[in-house]
Amino acid sequence: MPFERLVEIASSVRTETMLLAISMISTITTNTPSRVEMIRQQHSELAQRLCTPKLAQRIELLIRSGRGDAIVHQEQLLLAARLAFLHGQPGSSEDSPLEPIGELLLGINDLFNYGQQATTLQEFIITLTSRHQAIALSGQPRYQLARYFDLLVTRSRKKPEATCDLDAAFMQQTSISLEEYMAFALLYLEPFFGARSVHDLQHLLDKMSVGAYWLLHESFRVADSKKGVQTFTKHVGALFQDYITDLLVRIYAAGQPERFFDETSILLASPRMRQAMRKGKPPQCCDGVLVSGNSLVLFEMMATLLSIRTLVEGNPATFQDEVGHKFQHKIEQLDHTFDGLAQQLLELPGLDRDAITHVYPVLVLLQPFPQHATTWNHVLKFAKKPGRYVFGDG
Repeated sequence: MPFERLVEIASSVRTETMLLAISMISTITTNTPSRVEMIRQQHSELAQRLCTPKLAQRIELLIRSGRGDAIVHQEQLLLAARLAFLHGQPGSSEDSPLEPIGELLLGINDLFNYGQQATTLQEFIITLTSRHQAIALSGQPRYQLARYFDLLVTRSRKKPEATCDLDAAFMQQTSISLEEYMAFALLYLEPFFGARSVHDLQHLLDKMSVGAYWLLHESFRVADSKKGVQTFTKHVGALFQDYITDLLVRIYAAGQPERFFDETSILLASPRMRQAMRKGKPPQCCDGVLVSGNSLVLFEMMATLLSIRTLVEGNPATFQDEVGHKFQHKIEQLDHTFDGLAQQLLELPGLDRDAITHVYPVLVLLQPFPQHATTWNHVLKFAKKPGRYVFGDG
C-alpha cells in the first residue's frame, strides 16, 4: 500500500480514536502468553474486530494454514500512533467502526515490504536503521518541547526579517495557537490519554513536539505547493542556526582557552572573502568554528530532516538519493570552509595555522540521523578524507 494511502486513512479518523484503539491492541498483545497457538487465536480474533468479515476470514485461513502467526506488532503500532498524531482529525474519541484502523495497520505491514528489497548486508542495515529511527524517540521529551517552543515561538517572533508567520500558519492549520498546542502536550497529555507507562508517555510527548513542526510543514505545503516547504524549512534552518550559535557562544564565553567564532564574525574578519562576495560569489563559510588548542572544529547546522516516508519504507536506493540531495551541499560547505582557511580567504583572529594538527568537521542536526556506520558512510562520502585537512606544507 502506498504511503499516501496510509495518510489518507489516518486523516479520516480522529486522533484520539486511533490512539485508544492502538493502546487497546498493544495491551492485548503484550499480555498474551508466548505460545504459538494462543498468539494465533488472539490475532484471529483481532482480525474479526478490525477487518471486514471477508478479509477477516482470509486472515484466519492464512493463520490456520501456518503461513502467518500475527497481524499486529509493536513497530507497526508505533508507526500507526505517529500517523495518528501527524494526520488524524481533532476532537474527542467517537464510537466509530474499527475497519479503517485495521486497514491502516495492514497497510503499514505492506509498506514494510514495499518497493526495492535489500539484496546486500549493507542495504539490509539501511532498511533496519531507517525504520528504527522512524519510531524511535527524537530526543528526551522534556527537552524536545522546550527546544521546539524556543524555535517555533520565541525565536520566530523575535526575528525581525522573518519571512514566515508561523503563528498564523499554525492557527490556520489547527484552529489553536502554538502555545495552546505545546501546553496541551506538556500538561494534559498524560491524564487525557491515560498513558500506561512512562515509556508510552515519552513517545506521545515526542510525537506531539515534533508534530508541531510537521503541522506547520503541511500548512506551508498546502498554501504554496511549489515553494511553500522550501520557504518554511529555510526559515526554520535560520532559527536553528541562531539557536545552536547562542548555545556555543554561551559555552565558549570570552576568557575561556577555547574560542568560538560564528559565521558573521568569521566573514567580518575575512576581507578577501567579502571581496569575492561583492563580485557575486556565495560565501564559502560554515556556520561556526571552534579553536581549541591544536584543534579546529567546523560546525555546519541544518534543520532539514529525512522524510518519514523514506525512513518507514527503508528503501536503500531512496535513502541514498535523499541523503545526497539534502546533505551533500552541507558537507561540502565544511570542506569549502577548511579550504578557505588554508588559502587564507577566511581568517580567524589569532589563529596559528601551523599549530593546528587536528580538524573535526561536525554536522549539527535538528533531528537524529539513523545511527550506523553504513548509513553514515553515505554522508561521509561527500567529506574530505582523513589526511586531506592540511594547512600549507604541514
